[in-house]
Amino acid sequence: MALGDLMVVFSLLFVCLVVDGREIVVDIKNDLPIKTGTLLQVRCGEGFSNLPPGNHLKQSVSADKNLSCTATWMQLFNSWDAFLAKTDQSHNTVFWSIRKDGFYRSFDGKDFKFVERWGTE
Repeated sequence: MALGDLMVVFSLLFVCLVVDGREIVVDIKNDLPIKTGTLLQVRCGEGFSNLPPGNHLKQSVSADKNLSCTATWMQLFNSWDAFLAKTDQSHNTVFWSIRKDGFYRSFDGKDFKFVERWGTE
């Protein structure tokens, strides 16, 4: 094997190790109305939290692993993919805003896009 070929193999191996070891932050914010007084219950992987309005749940996930979460607020609930390795791993943080009308995602913490509504049954 030529030295150039060896360098290519080493470079590819290094890139794979860096991506596999990288941690991504999933930041979920309770943007529900304060006046309801009801906490948002969020479960992601092994983690569970009761979030008051305005509070965040931040969880790290390996860049090569998916993370699914479940949220419950009053009679409403939803399960969603908070992080998909195939499509989200190029971002350092995936931001979620949980609102009265549903779930919004952003990769910069500012420009949120509607993703899905709450479920009731």
